[in-house]
Amino acid sequence: MSRQLKYLMALLLPVFLHVLLFFISIPWGYTLQRLDEALLLLMIVYIVTAGIFAYLLKKHAIKFLVVTYMTLVCLILLEISLRVFFGNSPLLRYHSIALHNPNLSMQALVTKKINGVDDVVKFTTNSLHLRSPEIRNFSDVDISILCIGGSTTECLPVTDSKTWTALLQKELSKKLDKNVYVGNAGKAAMFTVSHKQVLKNYVHLKNFEWIVILCGINDLATFLRDDYDERSTKQESDAVLYYKKLFLVNLLQALHRQNYATQDLGGYYIENRRLKRKNAKILTEIYGDFDLALRRYRKNLLDIIQICREKNKKLIFMTQPTLWHENMSLDLQGMLWQSTLRGSYTPKILAKMMDDYNNVMLDICDQKKVYCLDLAKSLPKNKSVFYDDCHFNNSGCQKISNILSEYLFEKIE
Repeated sequence: MSRQLKYLMALLLPVFLHVLLFFISIPWGYTLQRLDEALLLLMIVYIVTAGIFAYLLKKHAIKFLVVTYMTLVCLILLEISLRVFFGNSPLLRYHSIALHNPNLSMQALVTKKINGVDDVVKFTTNSLHLRSPEIRNFSDVDISILCIGGSTTECLPVTDSKTWTALLQKELSKKLDKNVYVGNAGKAAMFTVSHKQVLKNYVHLKNFEWIVILCGINDLATFLRDDYDERSTKQESDAVLYYKKLFLVNLLQALHRQNYATQDLGGYYIENRRLKRKNAKILTEIYGDFDLALRRYRKNLLDIIQICREKNKKLIFMTQPTLWHENMSLDLQGMLWQSTLRGSYTPKILAKMMDDYNNVMLDICDQKKVYCLDLAKSLPKNKSVFYDDCHFNNSGCQKISNILSEYLFEKIE
């Protein structure tokens, strides 16, 4: 065996180990994510570089070999140090992409194009990854409620104290004359697959007696964007690959997410999307397998019910309200931004699709004897509730709190 080949084999040993561990840990049907693709590109560059040093820069091959293995040793020592010294740090207890990082504190000016909210939004999360007040001891709480959902639960750009979850805690405590704690586990873009991950993996779920889930809009969004499979794989296989379980990788992910929320605080994203919808082709019929989308939604809701029953949680579903309806005024249509790669569906079609999702929920809850608050039927479709297609302003949050607190009061009493 030539010296060049020996150098090359020694240099490629880490690559062989990586490939072996990768295929051992990868689940069936896994779709590569950006981190996976970046590592694949880095591996290709390394293989080419190793070949160059082994055959073209033979005099420096041994130096490159030493640098390679010293780098690996340093990374291993760093990983061990993180586990030993920072294993209990909340920054490293990264539950999944379905929850915010803990202890966030941000504020921003809100665009004037969003009606019914404060000029400045304050966004904070506590040590439990929730957009809620800090809590140290659940034994002091009489009633604990965890609210799970997407951006309509998260409630940007409504400031902390005016979200419907914060108002619910205040109103229900007064109605019941008890100490009520409401945790807001909402995060923009999360859908029923995400909610299942929270119910399965959230370490603080054990402290909550009631689970309230407002969902549907982001499941519909996966149909409109035709990315259900991609997003489901990302949610379900988060941290399954061996290197995604490393503390160092989790630390870098946590630091990357530490200073921003999924949706921009000030709502400027919505301004751009409104312009995109305005210039898009108008769609008057549904494209894609909508029946498949509804079947997926049905299955995920059934899974959620099963998980809650296994964990002995009291579950309440809420149907998703939207501004969409037939014969919308031009003023209200100007608030919309939902669009697809094909174009923009009419408000009538969007309303029909959302109604179908909500009807799936109502049907399942009736069959399985699960509490369901038909929030979509309880709210008016106007500016007193919404600032865009589906998101609630201050007044809308207050209305939801009034309705839900009364509903929960009856169930708890």
